[in-house]
Amino acid sequence: MKKNETNKAIEGLFPTLEETLEEEQVREVETQPPIEEEKKEETKPQKNDIINNQKKKKAIGRPRINPEENYKITFIVDSEIEDYMKQQPYITMESRKDYVNRLIKEDFEKRIGATSQDDENSIQRKWIEYKERVRGSF
Repeated sequence: MKKNETNKAIEGLFPTLEETLEEEQVREVETQPPIEEEKKEETKPQKNDIINNQKKKKAIGRPRINPEENYKITFIVDSEIEDYMKQQPYITMESRKDYVNRLIKEDFEKRIGATSQDDENSIQRKWIEYKERVRGSF
């Protein structure tokens, strides 16, 4: 074999310098990050997108009053009756909520002049009359 023929035979077996450079350029293009145009779109979100994508934070502290729920109240008991209030569920055999509601209802009925024979309508009528009397005194 001649020298030129040998070189041609070897050329097919091993890549040339030009082919290796082309392969490296193709690999660099494949490994490059996405085009900058996509980044520009991400860095300029609209205000609506920001508001819609925000995560809602859990509220800290006292919850807001829901008008559909019953009226809630928290109070501090005087030190003289603290022990009684701790033992109250065992003494009266009713929950603290029921106990306090019963006491308030008894005071309410006594204050407006309602009796045990009065129905809901008459109690409401007496309550409205009582409010008008009290407002007139101020």
